[in-house]
Amino acid sequence: MSINLQPPLSTYFAAKNAHDVDAILDVFSDKASVRDEGRTMIGRDAIRDWLNEVTRKFRVTMTPTGVDQEPKGRP
Repeated sequence: MSINLQPPLSTYFAAKNAHDVDAILDVFSDKASVRDEGRTMIGRDAIRDWLNEVTRKFRVTMTPTGVDQEPKGRP
């Protein structure tokens, strides 16, 4: 199944599957945060460190199988 994703999702998945940390990081804002396995990484430097760690450890690739859209204004 092929899904037509719009940026930044298409950019994120292409970069993730290429294991390109710099390109993955491009979709995050300077004030972004990521929560993974009980840790929270805040800011691009912390997210870069986390991406380097998990990319080196796991070499994960992902294939989106569906997309849902939440109504605007929902947290």
